[in-house]
Parts: sequence; structure tokens; C-alpha cells
Amino acid sequence: MNKTLLLCLMLATLPGLADARSKHRDHAEQRAFRQEHPCPSTGQAEGACPDWQIGYVVQLCAGGQDKRENMRWLTPADKRFIKESTGKDCKKLRPTPTMR
Repeated sequence: MNKTLLLCLMLATLPGLADARSKHRDHAEQRAFRQEHPCPSTGQAEGACPDWQIGYVVQLCAGGQDKRENMRWLTPADKRFIKESTGKDCKKLRPTPTMR
């Protein structure tokens, strides 16, 4: 039990893991975004939105907030571009562990 607790505390102090934990998606903000900006393909504020996905103007890993003001609808082409560029950009922004 003590080893497990110690391991959890050690892992929580690593910079990359702490950042990943804080980057959860706020479903209440996504619902509020959909109420203000219904699905482009169906016009509905609820349910499936074929070929569209909610994304971020400023990615979370780059310091963007998980707020509806930072959200936008993404097409499949947008998703591909963002997936390619975000991986590279976020790696640059991630804190690196310090060597001792």
C-alpha cells in the first residue's frame, strides 16, 4: 500500500503527466458551445454531427483554455491538418524533465 501511494505521488510530480491530467475536456463547455453554435451539417444543438468535430482555436497543450470561446467546428480536412501540426507544436511546448 505504501509503495503504491509513493509511486502515485512520484508520478504526479512529473511535469508531463501533470499537464496531461489537467487537459481534460469539459463536457459542460462543449454543450454550451453547441447551444451557441449548432452543428453545421444538421443544424442541431444535440446529437451526432456527421463529418464535424469540436476543436480548439488555441490547442490545450499550447496554453489554450477549455472554454467555449476557444472552441470551433472542424471539418475532416481541418482535423488532418491540425493533427499533423499540433503534434509537432505541442512537443515544442511540453516541459522537459530537468537532468540532475
